[in-house]
Amino acid sequence: MIKNLGSIAASPGKTGKYYYSKFFQYHNIHSEYSPFKANNMHEVLDFLSNKQYSGFNISMPFKQQVIQYLNFSSPNVDLYNSCNTIKIINGELHGFNTDINGALKIILSISKTDSVMVLGNGAMGKIFVKLLKEYGINYSISSPSLNNWESRHAKCDVLINCTSLGTSIDISPVESVNAARAVFDLAINGNKLRDLCKSVSYVSGILFYKEVFLEQFFLHTEIQPDPDYFDYLTSLID
Repeated sequence: MIKNLGSIAASPGKTGKYYYSKFFQYHNIHSEYSPFKANNMHEVLDFLSNKQYSGFNISMPFKQQVIQYLNFSSPNVDLYNSCNTIKIINGELHGFNTDINGALKIILSISKTDSVMVLGNGAMGKIFVKLLKEYGINYSISSPSLNNWESRHAKCDVLINCTSLGTSIDISPVESVNAARAVFDLAINGNKLRDLCKSVSYVSGILFYKEVFLEQFFLHTEIQPDPDYFDYLTSLID
């Protein structure tokens, strides 16, 4: 039986609630999806222990911190040191990483001859860097935590924004776009960055989120969601 589902983030958004609620209705699942704000791991663990919930989706900055509390972790959690999905089975926390589905969707659209600039060195930035290495694609990474944030304006073929800028804060991570071919923004409402993309392709974070959501929904419900219905729901808010 599927109980309620939720998400835990430092800055919760409305995207997950929109898609989960619509898919619950579509599949006649009597469940609710609730986004929760957490300030620290103590609060995260309180949410995870709530017996009214059968699973949670985890957002930054808790994707790495939560791993030590898992009773079971999938190979992708261990390989990429990141967990964005927790399924609660008989009181035990089973962790998964469906971010990899979204990241691969982007990586497979990048040519091996492209040069890539990755913005951000958090869990998502590190996943993209690991995949770029695995696929033999030339990359650079820029992040305040690496003390090289000023290098984010370097010329590249593809720019990937893995920061929270454009999501929790409505500003662009760059002042100008020096990508020659495409910008992939993990922010779903990154309007400021999108507006800077005058002559290159801008791909919203909804492409990334779609792949993440489809796998998460299946893990939580064991129902394979319809990608076309996801696209239809997206068209209603475009």
